[in-house]
Amino acid sequence: MQARRTRRTHVAGGAGVAAAVACLLGAGAGCGKNRVTLDIDVASFVNPAALIGDYQVPAGSPAIEVDNSPIAVDIGPALREFASAEEMDVDVDVRFENSSGQGSARITVFFDDTDTGVFGTPAVTAISAALAPNQTSTGSARFRADARVLDLFRRGQVWMGLRLRWEPSTGDALAGTYTITRIHARVVTRVEVL
Repeated sequence: MQARRTRRTHVAGGAGVAAAVACLLGAGAGCGKNRVTLDIDVASFVNPAALIGDYQVPAGSPAIEVDNSPIAVDIGPALREFASAEEMDVDVDVRFENSSGQGSARITVFFDDTDTGVFGTPAVTAISAALAPNQTSTGSARFRADARVLDLFRRGQVWMGLRLRWEPSTGDALAGTYTITRIHARVVTRVEVL
């Protein structure tokens, strides 16, 4: 049986109630462990200021690549939802507001349990977008969490790192801002229903 809900913050006991209702409607009492899919707005557990940045590549410069300051993802309020997670898919969306120049952007995403080790771990996904003068563009990616990343979320100790690459395609300065507009996890877990 599968119950589905969308929410921003943790409500104690909510997953068990949703699964119990689905179980009773579909199979009657005593249906045991049930798969439940939870939609979690991970971005709501991040300081909003950490999801915004700017870029400036001087005129005539080649591509530049920089690592941002790692971002704390404080999922403590939702830890119960991740604790028994068996699978997790994550969507990340980024909006680029390019004020000058033309080129491309690429943001590579990393996760770790420390801010000092985040860029030493394997990347989980990358998001690319074309940049044009005075234009807004978007990029998005979805990835399936491997065992290492899933374990980080289960333990509640998560740091996210962004490796930013800006590549001008003309001799003009490339400048603008970026905003991570969405970090959404779809978590599959099992709950015991009596």
